[in-house]
Amino acid sequence: MKSTAVTLASIAVLTGAVMAIGAAGCSNEDDGVAAPDVDAGATDAGRDRSVPNNGDDDDDEPAESCASKDPVDVTTVAYAKALRSPGACSTAEVATLSSYYDLNVSTLSIAGWAGSVSAACAACAFTASDADEWGPLLFQGDTFVGANRGGCLEIASEKEACGRAYEQALRCMLVACLPTSQGGFGTCRTQSEFDACRTDRASLLAGPCADAYASLQTECGSSLSSYEQACTPSGAKYVFQGTIPAHCGGTAPGGDGDAGADGG
Repeated sequence: MKSTAVTLASIAVLTGAVMAIGAAGCSNEDDGVAAPDVDAGATDAGRDRSVPNNGDDDDDEPAESCASKDPVDVTTVAYAKALRSPGACSTAEVATLSSYYDLNVSTLSIAGWAGSVSAACAACAFTASDADEWGPLLFQGDTFVGANRGGCLEIASEKEACGRAYEQALRCMLVACLPTSQGGFGTCRTQSEFDACRTDRASLLAGPCADAYASLQTECGSSLSSYEQACTPSGAKYVFQGTIPAHCGGTAPGGDGDAGADGG
């Protein structure tokens, strides 16, 4: 399994959320582009992240893009079945994880982040990128490599194929723009070209990612938007504020309420 941040990070949720850290800058724009850093999914009210209705918005001929001109095959994108451990994390622990990320994002350590909550919560919330099942937060060594958005879609839809197709569509919108020298299929040469490419979601989903988008619609069906909404609580700053409860919240088997602990 290819275990890089680019492979595992959701480049941008298809509704309401974007990078927590954003794209790293280039010291020299001619040297290539920087893929987005790991995605914790910070809400950005300044950008529309809904799934576009392809073909209905603009009849003008689009400007030449540096995105791949050929369909991108993302069927081999790494994905593992969603891990579920009801009652592992309390509401307070989800808040603790969010606060820890806020305060330590520039020097984030998985050991420290996981240590901010109970062992049971950490075991559910954090999973290695090569695990057989994925929780909401993925790591490699002591490095955070991405928020598992697809897992929440899998749980909401009760369909593994829906979660997988969602991750593949997200991945496609990244690799379709990354140059081949960086493992992608595009021809973007500068940071600005890459940023413009990856934010033109309508063109990507109608062009090189059309197959991934069609699969997403097939596997998730007409309820896709409701699944996305279930994974994006109102007012949430980070995607994982919705995905951790999906994987790790609720009531433990035989329990009678929220996980209950305050995160210690």
